[in-house]
Amino acid sequence: MASRFKTSKYRSAFSYVYKKEFWVNDLNVGSNLNSNGHHIASSCQYVAFNHDSNSQGSIAVLPLGSCGRFSSFPLIAGHAGFVTNFAFSPFDDSLLATGAEDKLVKLWRIPDGGIQGVYSTAAATLDPMEARIEDIAFHPSADNVCAVSAGSCVKLWDLEKCAQKAALGGHEDTVQSISWHGDGTLLATICKDGKTRKLRIFDPRADKCIKEGTAHSALKDASVLWLGDTNFVATAGYGITRDVELALWDIQDTSKPVALQTLGSATGSPMLFYDKDSQLLFTASKSESTIHFFELTDKAPFLSKGPHVCQCSTQVKGLTAVPKRAVDVMACQIVRFLQLTQTAMIPIGYHIQRKSTSEFHADLFPDTACGLPAMTAQQWFEGTNEKVALVSLNPANSKKPSVEVVKPAATEPATAPPMKPTSVDKPMEKTAAPEKQKEPIEKTAAPEKQKEPIEKTAAPE
Repeated sequence: MASRFKTSKYRSAFSYVYKKEFWVNDLNVGSNLNSNGHHIASSCQYVAFNHDSNSQGSIAVLPLGSCGRFSSFPLIAGHAGFVTNFAFSPFDDSLLATGAEDKLVKLWRIPDGGIQGVYSTAAATLDPMEARIEDIAFHPSADNVCAVSAGSCVKLWDLEKCAQKAALGGHEDTVQSISWHGDGTLLATICKDGKTRKLRIFDPRADKCIKEGTAHSALKDASVLWLGDTNFVATAGYGITRDVELALWDIQDTSKPVALQTLGSATGSPMLFYDKDSQLLFTASKSESTIHFFELTDKAPFLSKGPHVCQCSTQVKGLTAVPKRAVDVMACQIVRFLQLTQTAMIPIGYHIQRKSTSEFHADLFPDTACGLPAMTAQQWFEGTNEKVALVSLNPANSKKPSVEVVKPAATEPATAPPMKPTSVDKPMEKTAAPEKQKEPIEKTAAPEKQKEPIEKTAAPE
């Protein structure tokens, strides 16, 4: 954790919005995104997003790195109501869990080469819940373990056996958001409790709430996120003044937050993202157009606000961060977001200024989660605790996941070359680290060393 008295190399992070030729264009997201979900999710190979919300029960899925215009979008269609939330497995880039208003969670195995047309054959369907699905969270270290919130209950599932293993009760109303501790031993929830939003910490295998506290006072949506392996939990919601609040909680004492930041007025659901390698916490709200970040420190005030604010070109409908193994490390890209708007999907990279991009900067990229489970579902439910192994992001000694720009079959094809950055001594103009991917939909091939720019949203102060 960063020290408040030490200059941080990550505090100077700045954002770049990719050029329009690297966007996925001509989306019709619609206005009926009436859930607390992020509406977009990414693995190292694919990105899924709500598309045409008036078309009930389906989401679009593209290879990560797709760009341009599509005459039609490959769809997963299998629900009888709006798909409220979905998530990729951290250990299987092609395993996607979806939840919807029809009270069902379905598991989908994306075939090699991606989805063609409409895909409606689910690999498995879990038993119906009591209410619509609100949130889905895969376990961070055990394979095939998933927590699902629906109504006032959170259920734990062994996905290999499609068996419910536990139900966490005690909530008075809808559980809007859930998040695992970095080692998967504890689970945080935030829910509607009367006229407030209450935070609870569970020992999920013991089916026991060990801490709770009032997080936010307004009756609007709220989110919770565990900050890696630390004892800190972040919540975002609305206060009495109807401004968005970012609160940081030490789980040893949830009677009051150790830090509280007011982020100004907003209307949509707040969203939280944490990069544990850089210890940066990002916040954004739906229907707004800014992304803020804070650095977690080990002393008061605990949250140090970064000087750079990303001004998006249009309102955020949804947002997701691609896995760390898919960022462009040679461009000093520490985080990459995919922003979902009304009509487009837009990549946004966060970078650190370095004079050279011809070498790997090990000080910016500590070893990160390898993408392989540390234990089976059965082992975890029986009481085993293990952390996932770490892997180097140095391209010289680790194989990076494939990320290619994919050319759609359309009347107006994309002409963009593969995402590859230029040097950072000038304002960079584009990022992503391409390598060969499993037979994506009509991919473009361009010289591997070709470089191109990204557009800067704002210069850091």
